Amino acid sequence: MPYVVICSSKYHSTGVGLATIVISFVFCTFYNVLMGWALFYLFNSFRGTLPWSSCNNTWNVVGNCSSGFPGNATHLQSSSQQFFDHKLLEKTSGIDEAGGLQWELFGCLLLSWIIIYLCIFKGVKSTGKVVYFTAVFPYIILFALLINNVQLPGAKEGILYFVTPVWSKLFEVKVWINAAAQVFNSLGIAYGCMISMASYNKFNNNITR
Repeated sequence: MPYVVICSSKYHSTGVGLATIVISFVFCTFYNVLMGWALFYLFNSFRGTLPWSSCNNTWNVVGNCSSGFPGNATHLQSSSQQFFDHKLLEKTSGIDEAGGLQWELFGCLLLSWIIIYLCIFKGVKSTGKVVYFTAVFPYIILFALLINNVQLPGAKEGILYFVTPVWSKLFEVKVWINAAAQVFNSLGIAYGCMISMASYNKFNNNITR
C-alpha cells in the first residue's frame, strides 16, 4: 500500500508539473504579444509627430475619428483607438476574414522573444540581475509619463472621467467579466516562472524571509 501511495503521488506531481509548463507556455505567448505591441508603440513614438495623435492618416475612418477626447459622443472614436484598431491590429470585419501578415508587428514580436531569450539563457542567475532593471525601470517611465500627461490639454477632464464612478455600470455583466479577468491576470505572477525560480532554492530555505 505505501508503494501505491508513493507512485500515485509521484505521477500526480508529474501531472502538475506538466500542466504548469503548458500554462507557462500559453502565458508566455500571450504576454510576448503584448510586449510586441509595446515595442511597436515605442518605435513609433520616435517620430516627430505621434501617429496616433491625429486623424489625418491612411488608417483613420473619415467622419468617425476624434483627435481630442470624444467624451460621451458614442459615434466617435479617438485617434489613438483607431491607431490601435486599424494600424497596429489591422482589425478586420470578422473572424472569417483573417487579413494579411503585418511584417512590422511580426518583427516586434520576434524581437520580444529574442529579448526574453537573452534574459534567461544563462539560467536563474542572469534572470535575477535582469529583474533589478525590469522591476525599477517601469516605475521611472510611469512617473515620467505622469509628469508629462498632467500638463497636456484636457488632462483634468480625462482624470475626472477616469476617477468619477458611474454606479449604473455595476448592473452590467461586462463590467464584472472585465473585473474577473483582471483578478485572473493579477494571479499570473504565480504561474510557471515563479515556480521554476523557486526550484533553485535549497529545500530548507527560509522563503518567507
